[in-house]
Amino acid sequence: MSLALGLTIAIGGCLLLGAALVWMVVWLRRDYEASEQEFMALLQEESARRGWTYEERNDSYAEWFNALPMIPFAGVRSPVFQQPKAAGARNVVTGTHRGRQFLAADFHVYFTAPAIDANWRTHVWVRMPAPRPGLVVKKVLGPQNAVNRALGWDHQRYGDPEFDHRFEVTADDQRFAHDVLHTHMQRILVAEQRAFQEWWMVGDIIDVAGDSCGEHRDPRELIPALDLRCDILDLVPEVVWAR
Repeated sequence: MSLALGLTIAIGGCLLLGAALVWMVVWLRRDYEASEQEFMALLQEESARRGWTYEERNDSYAEWFNALPMIPFAGVRSPVFQQPKAAGARNVVTGTHRGRQFLAADFHVYFTAPAIDANWRTHVWVRMPAPRPGLVVKKVLGPQNAVNRALGWDHQRYGDPEFDHRFEVTADDQRFAHDVLHTHMQRILVAEQRAFQEWWMVGDIIDVAGDSCGEHRDPRELIPALDLRCDILDLVPEVVWAR
């Protein structure tokens, strides 16, 4: 094979590969736009039916984020335990679900400065009946808790052996944690089949990390996410909110 023929074949292959990549990008973009049009139409329909509100951008909600007490937000932890801050909010959905107020939005979250380490994080918050001490309930591998105990880093036990084996609890107030994580709550969490990595209560909101809500503007994903949060709150005894 001559050098010229080899170069022609190589260049032709590169051009074909480039064209294929361009076509794939265009196709994926069109597919996303079609999907976005579909779920935005569904959101408009559900918003009209349920009294929800959608705002493409409203940075004033960043102050809600910034007003929350210190909490180790899943996915936005700082290696030096800085408090995350939000510089803006977009794709904001607000309303009421099962009698509880909620806010779902993408927050522009940063630790040092918006121009340095900011990125967009989605949160779906459901308002609790009253502000309460911080509480984080996180799934862990069973051996992790066993190792922690062996090293003397023992955590509180809450009564159900399977729950204590599979979950790690961080609480500002152990009395509140034990009141929330009563025996029935523990058994429900152990048996829960819906996806989640952890949930937390902070201030007057509850949120969940690692659930199946990838696009909160899509009611088909938002409503199950709201249901999960409401289901957890439904299990909390009323006396907890009355104190």
